[in-house]
Amino acid sequence: MKNKKAILMGGIVGVFFILCCTALLMAGSSIRIGYVDSSYQNTISASFKYFDGIQGKKVMVNKGEKVTIFCNAEIEEGTLEFLVKDQADTIVVNETGNSGRMEFVAEETQKYTIGVIAVKAKGKFEITWNKE
Repeated sequence: MKNKKAILMGGIVGVFFILCCTALLMAGSSIRIGYVDSSYQNTISASFKYFDGIQGKKVMVNKGEKVTIFCNAEIEEGTLEFLVKDQADTIVVNETGNSGRMEFVAEETQKYTIGVIAVKAKGKFEITWNKE
């Protein structure tokens, strides 16, 4: 009888562990502490005490449109990478460092994600863009 209880308890603990791991994987691994952001029209900005993860905004771009993106950051610790991804999650353009300018011409009409990847970063950033 004790053996059956031990097996049952082990099974319950195992299922609970698997559910917890699945929930963590589905939630992603983005960590934000003291994170304040703003996203409107053609701008994304944020300041943070600690940011390790991804922030972005989907933007519809028509085939042949030229998109110019301006990136500015003040990072005290860690790193930021600014990037644009297409719907297939392929990086179209990217920029590392505290400031930069990226441009691309849309090869097809679709939603592109304009955003940033932070690795153990502290500071702030602003991304603005325009379409022609």
